Amino acid sequence: ILFVKSSRTDFDGLKQRAEQVVQQTKYFQMPEPNFTVVDDTEMDIKDFEEMWNLYEIFDTELAELTSEEWPVFRSHLFKFEDFLRDWGERLKEYSSNNIVLHIREKLDLWAELC
Repeated sequence: ILFVKSSRTDFDGLKQRAEQVVQQTKYFQMPEPNFTVVDDTEMDIKDFEEMWNLYEIFDTELAELTSEEWPVFRSHLFKFEDFLRDWGERLKEYSSNNIVLHIREKLDLWAELC
């Protein structure tokens, strides 16, 4: 997750530099460089951010749920079942990718244990 966030920061710096180059070429009346790779890369980074943000939310909610001691958690097992059901529904909104598949596998495994 930190890698994706640092990649965004690095990319934003490169994108600013590309915009400066475009402005400079316009100023000097030179042909504008083709930076379509910048747009493609931005879309890729955005997709990765969305995937990993989803995992971060999942992991945070799971950590909150499982932070209780086992005797207390066991008496609130219905909350875990609700968590599994809610996340199963949430994942239907997302297109299939590695993170969604990973979360779904965990949910299926835990649902079998309940």
